[in-house]
Amino acid sequence: IYTPSDRLYLQFLEDSIVEAAIKARESACEVTMWAGVTRSELPMNRRKKLPNGIVDFAPNPDGIVYDSLPICLFKDRNGKPVCLLFSVSTHPSTVKGVERSYWISADYPGAAMAMLDKHLGSPASLFLQGAAGDSKPSVIGKGEEQWRAGTWDDVTRAGEIVANEIIPILENGLVKVEPELGAFSVDMELPLTQPLSRDEYEGFMKNPQAHSECILEAMKRWAEEKISMIDRGFALPTSVPISVHGVKLGKGLRLIGVEGELVAELGLLIKNFYSDGITYSMGYSNGTQLYLPTSRMLDEGGYEVESYWEYRLPAPLAKGIENILSQTLQQLWDQGIR
Repeated sequence: IYTPSDRLYLQFLEDSIVEAAIKARESACEVTMWAGVTRSELPMNRRKKLPNGIVDFAPNPDGIVYDSLPICLFKDRNGKPVCLLFSVSTHPSTVKGVERSYWISADYPGAAMAMLDKHLGSPASLFLQGAAGDSKPSVIGKGEEQWRAGTWDDVTRAGEIVANEIIPILENGLVKVEPELGAFSVDMELPLTQPLSRDEYEGFMKNPQAHSECILEAMKRWAEEKISMIDRGFALPTSVPISVHGVKLGKGLRLIGVEGELVAELGLLIKNFYSDGITYSMGYSNGTQLYLPTSRMLDEGGYEVESYWEYRLPAPLAKGIENILSQTLQQLWDQGIR
């Protein structure tokens, strides 16, 4: 996380975004909206509580997941699909550990989109990441004590699961939505617990709890950065700003994006806040500040709680996330995101 940015990649990314925007502008057309919702079997909880109380990063088929799979299909005047928005709430991390440690790929969303585009007869599908902060694809966890390294066949299988869940709804499960556009964004401040003292950061640097040389080095650099800030007279942050962005597409159809790795229970909180219609509860929107666990998880520990340092924060989140998020959703509601 301390490696300088790759300028060539950033330029490629910027050029690609501009090119996509130009193509979107040139191909703009009148559409109708059709929406529905189903369930996905792909997400599997990855927080397994062991008998000693420790939460292990392991498959937990009985754990809570956000299995809602919202769908919105845009058609042109002739009924041809223009865009299919769908959201699944699990990490696209099926192939981590295959042959090399990290592959850059579209993982299961790409496989699902290819199958859906073939069904629709045009390149129309678009994946949106949901409340995936504490889940991984079930194809590499089902019947396993630990997550196994997925294969490209697993990626295809995961994509098939999603595509086969969506296609029946496309055929006979969508209802027309009258457009009613609106958008509003709110910044919510989530408090952190008390940062460590300078001596504690030094002690952490000398005896960090790490699992690999790579993580060990990164944690040392994190502690060094905090010590440097203290020595230069800077106060360490006591909260983290998280943007929550609401987009209303039509009556009873809205997208709620949160700037963080949203766990399933917080995704369900968003979904349940809106008692009717179809809600996309999405993490990783407008950036990713850190993992957003529940207050209960803060007591339990586990990766989603303890990874705050990876995001260069001086301390974990404090309890009360649910209340702050609920208040933020009410602000969106008051501004017309209903």
